[in-house]
Amino acid sequence: MPGLGDYIKAAFSARPLGMPLPPNWIGLAGVGLLGLLNPAWWLVGAGLELAYLAWLSHSARFRATVDGAALQARQGDERRRWAGAAEQLLAQAGADGRARYTALEGRCREIAEQQRRIDPAAAAAHDEGLARLQWVYLRLLAGRASISRLVAEAGRGEAERLRERAGELAVQLKDDSLGEGLRTSIQGQLEIVQTRLAKQREAGDKLAYVEAELERIAEQVALLRDQALLTTEPGTLASRIDEITAGLGATSQWIEQQAGLGHAPDPGVAPSSVVTPPPAAEPAPPTPDPRRQRRATRA
Repeated sequence: MPGLGDYIKAAFSARPLGMPLPPNWIGLAGVGLLGLLNPAWWLVGAGLELAYLAWLSHSARFRATVDGAALQARQGDERRRWAGAAEQLLAQAGADGRARYTALEGRCREIAEQQRRIDPAAAAAHDEGLARLQWVYLRLLAGRASISRLVAEAGRGEAERLRERAGELAVQLKDDSLGEGLRTSIQGQLEIVQTRLAKQREAGDKLAYVEAELERIAEQVALLRDQALLTTEPGTLASRIDEITAGLGATSQWIEQQAGLGHAPDPGVAPSSVVTPPPAAEPAPPTPDPRRQRRATRA
């Protein structure tokens, strides 16, 4: 929240709508010119300026205006930070991931627009839920791309090569004539190979889970869109959105436990809150009706 200094600074440059310059500046300039004729005007001007700043900076209405402007500025900065983080995740997701995310985002936008039509009062809360859903989906797409690379390596014969290498090392360890140093080295190699094999199997399991979650979320959003287009009851769609977003907790927790999975560089939030969604996007302005514009022009 702004402090007293912020209110005073805003009061100094406050400008009513329609005025090219703040009236306070005009008054100060006038007092400055009068002071050239008689310096006593400078003392009068200083007193009037202090009284003006004290009055305006303590006005409840003016403070509410300053608070609103500060909130909008913070929200704009936050959206820009999250947009940068989302763009980096999209870059990690690749062309296929970007296409899938764009499709999901379009469906979410349709749902949000329909929700604003039938229940404007609750639209902001549900926009936040849809933003959380999109954020989890995007992180899964970014994680899927990195896991897929490891799985693809295993599929190209890397897993078979590692298994063969593990067998060779195990045979070597059976040789009783090996020196202690060589045996230790071979044992270390075998452990590394076995660890790589285990990681590749784990990657396969993770990829299957990620794909299943991506499909589940996409199907849920598709169902929400269908319901949004068919229902006119304010509470029906809202409760369904709440139910789906509440079910994202386990998926978000799983993502958080996977080191490096779907993490963009810090967009200005604490690391512990990386699963927090970005701010809901502002609604798109309504498309102007060309017939109304023509009528207004004729008038």
